[in-house]
Amino acid sequence: MNWILILIMTLLGAANHSFTATYRIGFDFSNGDIKQEIIINENIWRVSGYCSCKICCKQYANGITASGKKVKVGIVANNWLKFGTKVNIEGLGGLIVEDRGSIAYFGTKEERRKAIDIYFDKHEEAKEFGVQYLEVEVRK
Repeated sequence: MNWILILIMTLLGAANHSFTATYRIGFDFSNGDIKQEIIINENIWRVSGYCSCKICCKQYANGITASGKKVKVGIVANNWLKFGTKVNIEGLGGLIVEDRGSIAYFGTKEERRKAIDIYFDKHEEAKEFGVQYLEVEVRK
């Protein structure tokens, strides 16, 4: 059964995306058939925390986002969503894209990776948040 999921994820380009899968197995008593279904949730993103320190931002650790605004709680970083785009992150609510990050992590407009960074005031808070896989809704 796992080879089916691997095949589907390969065909969908899962190397650049984060997915979760749910297996559903049902039994049809009328004719004895077993029904299998794989559901892939494409709204699950890799969500991590960052702050404006040199560990997180290296040479860009100046407290100013890529959009030119001062960093504050409630902003997120992503390379291919436009500045000002609102995202709703599971359990965290609405946040706004105002920063950018590493191409290796976020990708580009042409090679979109479902990854987002959430700004925290303190490095310890960002570290504690770590990396989570959460549902993200991009508001248009």
